[in-house]
Amino acid sequence: TVLMGGNGAVTFSRAFDLGVAMQLTNIARDVGEDARNGRVYLPSDWLEEEGIDPKAFLADPRFTPELGRVVRKLLDQADFLYHRADSGVSMLPRSCRTAIYAARLIYSDIGLKLLRCGCDSVTVRTVVSRRRKLRLALSASCEVFRAARPRNTDPVLPECAYLLEAVSGICAKGNDPVIKGMDGFVGPGAPSGPTQVVDMV
Repeated sequence: TVLMGGNGAVTFSRAFDLGVAMQLTNIARDVGEDARNGRVYLPSDWLEEEGIDPKAFLADPRFTPELGRVVRKLLDQADFLYHRADSGVSMLPRSCRTAIYAARLIYSDIGLKLLRCGCDSVTVRTVVSRRRKLRLALSASCEVFRAARPRNTDPVLPECAYLLEAVSGICAKGNDPVIKGMDGFVGPGAPSGPTQVVDMV
């Protein structure tokens, strides 16, 4: 976001939302693959609520309705963050909006497809076809001409507060409502076009 010309705590906070949403989508998509490699990234308290023993799951990765509910919760959180991040895209220079929004659409589409598969990311790995990626990238190209979305000034995610602090020098130069009047902070280099984004994801 800094390299692309973004400025202000609100812009950075929404960029962090998008990054976290994409990572949550990755985790939801790769549950089976991660387990077969001895890794579980799903929240331990969510697994406990569903009666899932992480060690037993690692020993024999199988999809169950209980696991599906955990994956669904992860995708719900990602979806919330995707929509919250959208206002941040409007704050970026027009030259990079298409690439960023294309990545957002493609990643969120992984989650939508996973939902249609019953949130089973153990039996199969959800992928978005190249043709679908191209269609989403073309759709994202309209972002250049879109009117700015309402500005979302929600605080930065607590887990990302240290990142906001790291760019405090840049934020301090702006006139951002999240920064003004506060004692402290609360709360991806982009390729040049949609084709490169398709190749990335």
